[in-house]
Amino acid sequence: MTVVPQNRRRGLPTIHASYLLTDPTSGAPLCLMEAAFLTAIRTGATSALAAQLLSRRDVSTVACFGAGVQAAFQLRCLQVVRPFERVLVVGRRPERARIFAERLRETLDVDVQVSWDRRAAVTGADLITCATTSATPVFSGRDVRPGTHVDAVGAFRPTSREVDTTLVKRARIVVDTYEGAWEEAGDLLIPLRARAISRRHIRAELAEVVSGRRRGRTSPEDITLFKSVGWAAEDATTARLAYDRAVAAHVGTEVRL
Repeated sequence: MTVVPQNRRRGLPTIHASYLLTDPTSGAPLCLMEAAFLTAIRTGATSALAAQLLSRRDVSTVACFGAGVQAAFQLRCLQVVRPFERVLVVGRRPERARIFAERLRETLDVDVQVSWDRRAAVTGADLITCATTSATPVFSGRDVRPGTHVDAVGAFRPTSREVDTTLVKRARIVVDTYEGAWEEAGDLLIPLRARAISRRHIRAELAEVVSGRRRGRTSPEDITLFKSVGWAAEDATTARLAYDRAVAAHVGTEVRL
């Protein structure tokens, strides 16, 4: 995977990725596939699973920070587990946000509007999803209402973050893996280095909530935060599923090495 922010000026995707799937027993190569789609859908699906476990059931309005490919997958996957009625899109570039809202309005068949007021979007949301390339917080944690769930997937470097220390301190936090969070999750590492929180502030890995070993949301008033930086097992599972479906449908080109 390569991440080149300057590609936006070239009219190219920020991320280029490919996936080489190998047989886990023999190590033989099975399939080479384009991985940007896989990355986007597995990230969206993981966030949706977290929302299913951590958000309240009565989600009606979603605030979406970001207007790119990943933001679209976040919303498409979230709609499966929490059939919301309205989306408020907050983007850096007005024209891109407007086009994104129009496209998603048709795809999701719900009311999707662009919001130019970040605070209003946050205070009006039951669920907030962040899928941006911002290196600094995109909204104030003070504005998040009790009971709100936040999915933060955009920042994956130890020096960048989408959510601020105030939100981190207020929230019950679940991560995809502890190992990944302590290496890459600037949203958590920055307040940790400032001694605003300790490692004990992170309540669980997502798998621990899935299995029931640890609790995520404990009351309707909890603010919950799922911080994801990605996990190789998610990629492997998604790629294997794609490969098995392609073989069954006779899709793809076979190349003998």
